[in-house]
Amino acid sequence: MFRNFALIASVAGFLLHPAPTVAGTKDLESVIYQIIPFGGEPYVSIETRKEYVAALKSYWQNFDSRVPRLSPSETQWITEEMGALGERLTRALNSKEYALFSLNRDIGGCLKSLDRLEAAYAEPSQGQTEMFHWLGVVQCYNDLDVMMEYLRRAGLSNGKFDGPFYALGASLITDALLDKVIPSAMADTMGWTISTK
Repeated sequence: MFRNFALIASVAGFLLHPAPTVAGTKDLESVIYQIIPFGGEPYVSIETRKEYVAALKSYWQNFDSRVPRLSPSETQWITEEMGALGERLTRALNSKEYALFSLNRDIGGCLKSLDRLEAAYAEPSQGQTEMFHWLGVVQCYNDLDVMMEYLRRAGLSNGKFDGPFYALGASLITDALLDKVIPSAMADTMGWTISTK
């Protein structure tokens, strides 16, 4: 457990110094794999799940910090065009502004799910909600194909999973969430034991 905290701390220290854009999310994703490695035991303790939340949050905060926000006038334009029909709506949906709007919304949703997990851990009476908040994190990884396209359209990336917004191991993280993390949260809530056989 202390090894995992040291990994997170070392990457956090790394981020305080200027570094190439690619290294940020690539190194942060590496920390995620090390907390819950591929294979291993099916049960993930609550202590490890808390570390996992911290690592995922560092990753998504880095991702979020590099996506520009729309100006008030751009937000107004998108809002007006989304209510239009025909060519106006099509042009809006294909615009850089809509790509940024969607990225901000979707990444914000990922961070909210992780904040809710932290809140559930902080308040024992909310512990039974943990497994539901993990489903929001799963959605983040299910939506990565679309996010990569929006990043490309916004001119922030080449749209590849090994580009500036590194997410090459998204399927491994999804597997860990679905096969280990969520079942472990459910087992703790229900008082079940997960067999290692």
